[in-house]
Amino acid sequence: MKNISKLLLVVVFAAVLVYLPSLVAKDDLGSRPDVQNTLEKREAIRNMIAEMRAEIEANGYSYTVGYTSALQYDLETLCGAKPELEMPIATPVFHIENVAATEALPAYYVSPYVTAVKNQGSCGSCWAFGGIAAFESAIYKKDNVEVDLSEQYIVSCNTGGYGCSGGWWAYDIMVNPGVPFESCFPYAATDLPCDHNCTYPYQALGSGFAGPSNGVATVENIKQAVLDYGAVNTCVFVDSVFQAYTGGVMDRCRKNTSRVNHMVSIVGWDDSVGAWKIKNSWGTNWGENGFIWMKYNCNLIGYGTTYVVY
Repeated sequence: MKNISKLLLVVVFAAVLVYLPSLVAKDDLGSRPDVQNTLEKREAIRNMIAEMRAEIEANGYSYTVGYTSALQYDLETLCGAKPELEMPIATPVFHIENVAATEALPAYYVSPYVTAVKNQGSCGSCWAFGGIAAFESAIYKKDNVEVDLSEQYIVSCNTGGYGCSGGWWAYDIMVNPGVPFESCFPYAATDLPCDHNCTYPYQALGSGFAGPSNGVATVENIKQAVLDYGAVNTCVFVDSVFQAYTGGVMDRCRKNTSRVNHMVSIVGWDDSVGAWKIKNSWGTNWGENGFIWMKYNCNLIGYGTTYVVY
């Protein structure tokens, strides 16, 4: 009998040793500041999405919202398009002539020369991703080869002082000396030094404007640029609703928007809904597998539209 009692005591003691740490951990978890902050942030996001959905229903908007990977970051972290940092472009600059309204542009078009959606992560490097996306499309259209070029090289080696805190067009470096492959200078979402031994397999001939450098290009000119070059780099004003976008046509347009804060790529259009198809750089867990449909001229979409000549 004594042996049985001793055995029971041993079993109970072992069980306490096994389960006590996990119980303590559970008790501590709720009081840890980092966990508490995470829980509070999740609750705030849930409430924000509920308010957005109520606004969509009340106004009959055509898009949907939900939790996306972009919501893990502050908007300021993602939006690094800063026109105030613009520097003169030293390499050749081309211009699309005004397209006549009677010209036969298709009512629906999505470029077949669009490279894979990428993710800028916790770095305000949308300006680099937008430029590289346009360059990759120009290469794809001319050479019929899909390449993956290095955004980190643009972030680290540009001469304008641009970085994760923001930037603007960086076309000069694409012309001279050119851009290496992503595999040689992988993206790290941080301001790494310009330290590499890469070659430059692709050099652009220059860049071009589809409209004014400090204004919104016409719908016809943007369409023509997409047809000619595969995709264009452009700016837009975005907010938390854009961050939470999961599908449909973004037709919630702010009135009197006076600034842009994000760079994206226009890759197609659909006149039946009056919207651009846009490739973003927030990964495939945002939007429609990384893309969004947005109404023409909504939130200054088309501001400073440029393309890469290859």
